[in-house]
Amino acid sequence: MMGEQILFVPLSLLITLEMAFKSPLGKLMYEKGLRQRLISPKHNFLCAYMLQEIKKESTPWQTYIELLPQDVNEFPVFFSEDEKKWLEGSRFIEQIEEKIDEIQRDYDLVCLEVPAFK
Repeated sequence: MMGEQILFVPLSLLITLEMAFKSPLGKLMYEKGLRQRLISPKHNFLCAYMLQEIKKESTPWQTYIELLPQDVNEFPVFFSEDEKKWLEGSRFIEQIEEKIDEIQRDYDLVCLEVPAFK
């Protein structure tokens, strides 16, 4: 049926960008204007939030955190040089290298502006 609600997720069960902005690191990052200066601001704020939550002894996100992959070697940015050889001749290898550069640039900027992030 058109317009029928089939799923409802309460806001209290979502990790939001607003939560990330209000977190201790998020506030510092926001004050330094990083929302406008990072290549991937949403990802960086959310990652900073999750890193803070992971370090806590108790967090409402514990079950979710436990479900996150422990091994990320399958993500293209972590491919070995041998794995990248399989991609030779494709645009994908350039995209991986660009993403690695963007991640490094954003990481360096956050570490420079918010030393507590390290």
